[in-house]
Amino acid sequence: MSAKDWPKVALIRPSRNSETECVAVRRFDDRWVCRHGEDTAESVRPLVVIDLEDGSSARRLTDLFYEAQGGDRDPHHYGRMQQALREFANPTPPKPEEPTGLGAVVEDAEGAIWIHVYAEECRLWAKGGEVSLLGHWRSYADINAVRVLSEGVTDA
Repeated sequence: MSAKDWPKVALIRPSRNSETECVAVRRFDDRWVCRHGEDTAESVRPLVVIDLEDGSSARRLTDLFYEAQGGDRDPHHYGRMQQALREFANPTPPKPEEPTGLGAVVEDAEGAIWIHVYAEECRLWAKGGEVSLLGHWRSYADINAVRVLSEGVTDA
């Protein structure tokens, strides 16, 4: 690979420290800059960099993906690809198992508190403890729970 074909961002093995690879940026004079400082590269492996704030990166990737698959391009796929890339870059923690005790408390991704208000077959959760008929009732599957604050009370 000639210097002109090198990517702007890559994993390199600097010539003065051949045991460690580092992420580096190529300067205008074809020297690489990484945490070890400026250097020439003993080896270069291209890195893919996608700016998640710039929708054009996700659009280009989506177009290439569907072209390779022989499928039609759909504008809805762009948003889904960008969402998938964001999830890949910053994975959502797994949802905790549903606590089944009466009065169990969970917190959702927005910081709202949900309280388990009915046990047995009818497992319902009330937002912020609103147990009136006008309350924000949900099943646990519909709550984006991120943390269990209390397991609640059980018969055992």
